[in-house]
Amino acid sequence: MNAYKVENLLVIGSGLMGSGIVQSAAHNNRNLKSIVLQDISEDPLNKAKSKIEQNLNKIKQKEADTNVDEIV
Repeated sequence: MNAYKVENLLVIGSGLMGSGIVQSAAHNNRNLKSIVLQDISEDPLNKAKSKIEQNLNKIKQKEADTNVDEIV
């Protein structure tokens, strides 16, 4: 069985599912070189970024080794 090494991630759509995928990938996969979240306008992207930062800060309170500034 061949395993593929994922280095770059592009997620189209910054809704609940898209932002959740990005958050999970950013928090759990340190091997990614880049993660791109794309949407049709800046407003949904800004909302998604804000929500992701809030969620990661909550995780940081539970897991001291989480560096939110490094992820975002």
